[in-house]
Amino acid sequence: MQRLVLAAVVLVTLAGGAARADSDAAEVVAKKMLDVQVAALRMHDVRTLITTFGDEGFLIGPSDVAGPNHSYLFTGAIAAILSRPSVGVLADVTVTSYHAGGNGDDLVWLAAELVASYQGEDRSVRSVPLRVSESLFKTKEAWRVSMAHVAVPTTDLSPRAMPLMQLNEYNDPGLDYLRRDLTSAIRLDRLLATGAPIVLGTEPREQAYGEAAGHELLRQWRNLAMSITGRPRENAAGEGAEWVVANIDLKRAGSGVPARMRASFVLEPQHNTTAFVLVHFSVAAD
Repeated sequence: MQRLVLAAVVLVTLAGGAARADSDAAEVVAKKMLDVQVAALRMHDVRTLITTFGDEGFLIGPSDVAGPNHSYLFTGAIAAILSRPSVGVLADVTVTSYHAGGNGDDLVWLAAELVASYQGEDRSVRSVPLRVSESLFKTKEAWRVSMAHVAVPTTDLSPRAMPLMQLNEYNDPGLDYLRRDLTSAIRLDRLLATGAPIVLGTEPREQAYGEAAGHELLRQWRNLAMSITGRPRENAAGEGAEWVVANIDLKRAGSGVPARMRASFVLEPQHNTTAFVLVHFSVAAD
């Protein structure tokens, strides 16, 4: 990963025997959710995909489209997964690995690496890696997604003149107190949740598991100059937890035009503070 490229997913489980049980339960929940979503993607079953989200669920797609459930932006984000102008129509998708954290009771977060096969007009098939992170909460009926972030891992972080689509069309939380945290790898490193975090970079090869590896990767980004454009958007992610999404500009050395990044976070109370249990930065693929 170039040092100007930033993307991370942070997942946490507690230590000890109880933590192992929590982790096992979280992995079961994550696998069931992924199984349903992957089956729906293979069938282009948009209705089933939508039902995996809560009423206030939010989806960040691999393109510049992101939005809340029951909106054209939400279905547009799904469409950006099912059909990519540069490669074709989704023909198949498989999960190559996944990791989950949470208590398996009312809050689970997950990260998964997928391979999507797209068929072009000439019938040729091209494989594209997808990186997915999700925050799940439990309702009376079933587990639902509160926020999902789908991205294409890449080494390309080209400057982009036009800002990304704003995220606060339906609410304006005014999370100014988080601005320093969301745009500082140093502060993210300090506020990284304890336990067994997982940090994933934008490049496919960047996968850091455990606290030591996660902190090491975040510290490699200490000198990145980032700033939020627009206002962050947030909502509840479960009991005592919340998710936040934001558009973040990354300053490029020697260029007056920044790289445009989209970021999502899940936070929960831990050790008398608020810790980041999931962090995911990406760039729009198309």
